[in-house]
Parts: sequence; structure tokens; C-alpha cells
Amino acid sequence: PAATQRSAQLVAFWKGAYARMPHINHQLGNELVTINGDDAIVSAYVTGTHFRPGQAPNKWVVYSTFYISLARQSNGWRVIGLKQNFHFEEGKPEYVLSEGELF
Repeated sequence: PAATQRSAQLVAFWKGAYARMPHINHQLGNELVTINGDDAIVSAYVTGTHFRPGQAPNKWVVYSTFYISLARQSNGWRVIGLKQNFHFEEGKPEYVLSEGELF
């Protein structure tokens, strides 16, 4: 389901969940950048492969589009937002995340 999270919440989730998933590969492709003054949006197709050794099945692959919002600041561009549009998945998150870690 759709949800809005503060960056600190998302980082805390990722740190905990990814510590138990030692093999993660996120690939971005077809990056398109739209700049409007001091704001920009980057869209990219993303494939996230998550693998946990020692159990079977042990792979979860997520296919999404990311929309990354940026703002120009005095020292460069800063990420100010991230939206993930989920398309489909192979496997299940339960293969690599425990019950308390599910989204």
C-alpha cells in the first residue's frame, strides 16, 4: 500500500532489513532528468534483487520506477523526495525479510 515516510524512518528500516540481506543489487536504467530552474525530477527504471543465503527460496526481485525529486542548493543538488511506483515482483519479500520487517 502507498505510504509516506520521513527519511529517518526509511533509513532506519533499510539499515535493519539490509543488515540481514547481505546480497542486494539495485540497478537503475533509462534515467531521464527534467530540470525546471532550481528543481529537478529524475525518473529511472529500477530492478532490486535481494538475496539471503542459507535458505530456499531465497531471492526476491522487485521491478519499479523511481521518481527522485531534487533541489539545487548553494553546494549542489540535494535529494528531497523519492517516489517508488511498484510494477511487479518475482518471489516474495518473506523469502528475505522476517515478518516484522515487511513493508
